[in-house]
Amino acid sequence: MKREAKEEVGLDINFVHYPVERRGNKKEFALPFYANRHTITQDHSHYCLFYLCTINSTKINASEKELKGYRWVGLDDLEKLSPSLNEGDLFTCREALKLGEELAL
Repeated sequence: MKREAKEEVGLDINFVHYPVERRGNKKEFALPFYANRHTITQDHSHYCLFYLCTINSTKINASEKELKGYRWVGLDDLEKLSPSLNEGDLFTCREALKLGEELAL
């Protein structure tokens, strides 16, 4: 995920709540704050993992081909987005932003 964020949008990210080394395993994975699986078609499902991350800079460095019409939003902006978020995505975004506030990120 770190490599993809850097490659796709030029952001260096750090995982929040990165687990400590356990039983000598130095390659522990970050834990998602939320996960879901949803059906796309009868034979195709998506499994999504959502992570909290911090960034060193808010400057996006991506081509128009990779990313169009982005902007940083806060909790008060979520319901004003166009196109609007579905109820599940809206709930997840609210949860992530509130958790970020609680953790003072």
